[in-house]
Amino acid sequence: MRITPFIIFNQLTRGLSRALNLYNTQNDRLNSGKKINAPSDNPTGLMRTMDYRVSVNAGEQYKRNIDSAMDNVNFTSTVMTSVYNTVIELQKLVAKGKSTQEPQELANSADEAEAYRDMLQDLANTKIMNQYLFSGFKSETPPYDDAYVYQGDDGEVNVPVSAAGAQIPINISGNSAFSFTGALPANKQIGANQWAHYSQNGTEVTVVINDNSNEPPDPLDPSQTDSFVFSNVIQMAEHLRDAISNIGDADPVVSGNATARISALEDPFTEMQEQLMSVQTDLGGRVSSLNAHSKVIEQNTNTLHKAITSIEEADPVEILAQLRQTEVTLQALRESAARVLSQSLFDFLR
Repeated sequence: MRITPFIIFNQLTRGLSRALNLYNTQNDRLNSGKKINAPSDNPTGLMRTMDYRVSVNAGEQYKRNIDSAMDNVNFTSTVMTSVYNTVIELQKLVAKGKSTQEPQELANSADEAEAYRDMLQDLANTKIMNQYLFSGFKSETPPYDDAYVYQGDDGEVNVPVSAAGAQIPINISGNSAFSFTGALPANKQIGANQWAHYSQNGTEVTVVINDNSNEPPDPLDPSQTDSFVFSNVIQMAEHLRDAISNIGDADPVVSGNATARISALEDPFTEMQEQLMSVQTDLGGRVSSLNAHSKVIEQNTNTLHKAITSIEEADPVEILAQLRQTEVTLQALRESAARVLSQSLFDFLR
């Protein structure tokens, strides 16, 4: 095959064009700091970075979910700490009510019990973002009415925290936090000749007090002296307030029943304290889980950002080295073109 000057000219032109395009691309990368300034620069890399960004955006949404859930759980934990501390104070009043007190001390104790009762109701009806914290799915309904009866449900609000489908509950229902869920002993001796008999139906506890027997009394048994019912810690505080108020009543039966009620409430308050500790443990576990998911998302996001950077970001030192190499190539092509073209023209003239 005969190599004509036209063929040589075309090859030189194509070589110069490729080198100039590469030179311009490298200049663009140096100026922008990006490897990809047009889709044609790296179509595969562009698609990968788009996928990575979708994953980053999803992670950011899960991170927002986690942050919001963390605020909710931490706030709930703060409220439950106040509930726990209030129950401890009520336990002190139980112990105090079992001992002999002066009328003024009894009046003060009754006032304290009433204040703690009201505090518990206020805590139970706490709001966050205009939603009741302990109403379950009925977040617009106050959990406890004026009779201290639960009006909410057991709905659990779960928040997605990972692409794998993990969800963490951010609320606790009033039944879990304030209603009585402990297991009481069937019978307990509360005095020299008095027994308290506990029967439980869900959260509702019926307490029957009778004399001279450790067996649950028949409703018609004349030894039955008193009975009362409660289903949550607010009602327990109400019974305690009433009992303290009736100690020292002119009617010895009323006064005796009041003392017996206080003794009968001792174990329920202890059970409620343990229940509240369990709730706090559960909330602590949720916080730990949220923190763990948050760290995983942060690690994944950092990895994805590094992957995006490795595809998109240009290394100035590397680009400068490539530019110098391309300049050398261009210079060599120009010199070759000049020699070939001048030689061809000389031959033509000759």
